[in-house]
Amino acid sequence: MNELLRTPGFTGKDVFNSAAALKLSDQVDCEIEVTDVYVVEKPDKDGVSVVSACLKDKTGTIYATISQSVISQVHGLAEMLPCTVKVVAKKSNAGREYYMLELI
Repeated sequence: MNELLRTPGFTGKDVFNSAAALKLSDQVDCEIEVTDVYVVEKPDKDGVSVVSACLKDKTGTIYATISQSVISQVHGLAEMLPCTVKVVAKKSNAGREYYMLELI
């Protein structure tokens, strides 16, 4: 496991509990009051290295994603915490759905 980013409020307990995080993709059109973030690279069940990002809200709920577009945003988001974001779904020119965060 290679920790790439962790804000101070994302505790060891949160890292452990992130294995049971809610899917960020299930939160489309929802607003999340983000207090902390965590980005990690670790092998999946097949041994392939995968980068994932977790967002923790003010209630302690953790949301996770492997969306590269969201992961790239999380690095900048860490500088603005705490903040409220909205999860939005977009379509690429090729018709593929992807996710982004919008600051509220």
